[in-house]
Amino acid sequence: MIIIIDTREQLPLSFTGHETFSRKLDEGDYNTTDLEDKIVIERKSPQDLYQSITSDHQRFKREIKRAIEKKKKFYIFIEGTLEDFYWLRWAKRDINMKPGTLYKIILTMKERYGLIFVECITREIMVTKIIETIEKERTQARE
Repeated sequence: MIIIIDTREQLPLSFTGHETFSRKLDEGDYNTTDLEDKIVIERKSPQDLYQSITSDHQRFKREIKRAIEKKKKFYIFIEGTLEDFYWLRWAKRDINMKPGTLYKIILTMKERYGLIFVECITREIMVTKIIETIEKERTQARE
């Protein structure tokens, strides 16, 4: 399996045992050449996800809409759990957002855009889950 890593990815994951190369992706952070027209794999730390749904909301929404227009499935692999995200357990400063509000924003994004959130406790688990997702999507594409 050859994995494409977006050139803008600041802390790229390490896919031991798989060939990788960097190139600008229109949507997402990771992909493969055979699935690039079918899926988006976006990696988000809790801080990055928070920024994407607050101050960078319009840019993030444009990226999601571009993918939807191309009929791509949009996966967001979050470093941690959504529960920790909602309860701001990751925050290093005071944030004036209630857990229920964050929950509603994520729920709306799932419902409106069909986003698939994948919780990953560690970066190693994230690598495993990304590879499993790619393999599952490849199998479905062949059927």
